[in-house]
Amino acid sequence: MGRLGKILLMLVVLGAVPGLFAEGKIQLKRPTAEPVSGSGENPAGAASSVAPAAPAQEGEYTTSRGPESRPRTLYLGPYLGFNVGGASNGFSESRNANGWGIFPVVGLRSELYFRRVYGLVVDLGYEQNKTYLKETPTGNFAGEGVLRTDYIALRSMFSYRYSLYKVLGKIKFLRPIAEAFKPFAGNLQAGFFAKTPLSAQLELLTFGVGDPNDPYYDVKQYTRAVSGGLMAGLGFELRLGAWIFFIDGQYFRGLLNSYNAINSRYFFTDKFTDQGIYFSSGLKTGIYGF
Repeated sequence: MGRLGKILLMLVVLGAVPGLFAEGKIQLKRPTAEPVSGSGENPAGAASSVAPAAPAQEGEYTTSRGPESRPRTLYLGPYLGFNVGGASNGFSESRNANGWGIFPVVGLRSELYFRRVYGLVVDLGYEQNKTYLKETPTGNFAGEGVLRTDYIALRSMFSYRYSLYKVLGKIKFLRPIAEAFKPFAGNLQAGFFAKTPLSAQLELLTFGVGDPNDPYYDVKQYTRAVSGGLMAGLGFELRLGAWIFFIDGQYFRGLLNSYNAINSRYFFTDKFTDQGIYFSSGLKTGIYGF
């Protein structure tokens, strides 16, 4: 090989060396810890630049799955209970209605909650009432009777739900037992009720009034077609998996007369309204979240 050939060979070798070093540098470089955008893959051996997510903590009185994970949740379920009530004379100035009793209520409850805290509760149900009456003194009459009425009732309330776990945890000496109250919640309720009578019957107790052979007297014509008033109370809820057991009580007070004056040849009374306490319990579940 001539001198010219040796010079050319040396130039080729010298030109190839930088390429080999460059190639070595590229091979030694590892992919960055940041994965390729949109690929969703992380090459083997690469360190992740995103810290692993902390395990989700169990919330108080709620779950992170199902309808309750949405901003709004619709609940639905039956309820059963009773009302302890009687006639009220405060608005009607009646003096011939008194006596309290315990009577059944049954129906269907629907609730719409926002952010699991603020809710609108609507109950549609059946209830019974009974009132002891003394006849308004007129002439020689002084009769007594028992007035029985059954209603379709609508109850609508605003509800504010709070976690008993959080409330009890704020009291220092109750903190050790606050964990046991995680499945429980309380709620404050306030709203109104309205009802319409299905039937009304007066049982005459003394033979000096009406027909002694037929002591039952239909008085629906003297009822008010729609009566109602205000109610307020509180309740408690216990989560049982996907279902919630609830129990609540509200004081109710009629603002509209449930009965106009009964003024007939059988009996004489003044108009009056109702008051008492509702107790209800039942099961509900979140059926829809949106």
